[in-house]
Amino acid sequence: MQRPALDNYQIVLAQQVGSDQVAGYACYARTPFTRAASDLYWLATHPQHRRFGIARQLIATMEAALAKEGIEHVRVETSGTGGYSAARSFYDRCGYQNIARIPDFYKPGDDLYTYYKRLHLDAA
Repeated sequence: MQRPALDNYQIVLAQQVGSDQVAGYACYARTPFTRAASDLYWLATHPQHRRFGIARQLIATMEAALAKEGIEHVRVETSGTGGYSAARSFYDRCGYQNIARIPDFYKPGDDLYTYYKRLHLDAA
């Protein structure tokens, strides 16, 4: 599988008001060999800034930017362990569907969950 070129990565930052501290970020890129798809590689929020809607804002900003570029599909992969249950619930709440699960993908007992969302381009 071809990895995206470094210049293909897009990063959205959320910064604490009045500070240089990063409150969260999203990193995504066009999916190689596709016409209109993107992968969300990382979504992270600083522990002090969780539960304030920052991750949802980052997702909304990413989706709006992708829709303006004509991207229709967004894919996210995450772990099936208990430590990622909040992430899986978050993607569900953001309208992403769990479309696949591969048992023991990362290691025994750690499944790979794939989430997907089709963007509405007319909303861009």
